[in-house]
Amino acid sequence: MDLLHARSRIDAYLEYAFHRSETGERIPDPLIPTVSRTAPRLYNYFYMPQGKPSPLARPQKGVAQGTLTGTQYPPEDYAVGATRTVYLYQTPVASSCPLLYCLRWPDYLRRAKFNVIVDNLIAERRVRPFAMAFVRTAVPPRTGNTLQ
Repeated sequence: MDLLHARSRIDAYLEYAFHRSETGERIPDPLIPTVSRTAPRLYNYFYMPQGKPSPLARPQKGVAQGTLTGTQYPPEDYAVGATRTVYLYQTPVASSCPLLYCLRWPDYLRRAKFNVIVDNLIAERRVRPFAMAFVRTAVPPRTGNTLQ
């Protein structure tokens, strides 16, 4: 198998952003015009030739859905420095289960649809049920010029 053939079989999805070095402003890629519609900021994306969205990210008929509830915690209670938004996902099972703690939740919920993926994986018995806590951090992610 030659290298070119091997590369054409990769089923990856890539999302990226360009920044102006002077201002940090995001700018679109002039060669690949596809832009994520669910991202809060400008991201270009593309799929490799064999890539496509996962069917696990779509709600399936007959699959029980977990519940997602949101709340805010003021800094004097549990958060340091700022009010934190927390979303709790409870699987559609009655028994107790482990908890997965996820930081920077907007991407996991809005774009990756992590709760839908977990519902489908549980229904297919590919994972045991687990709950999730999505916590928005007080510190923004490091991007662009902040990496220098």
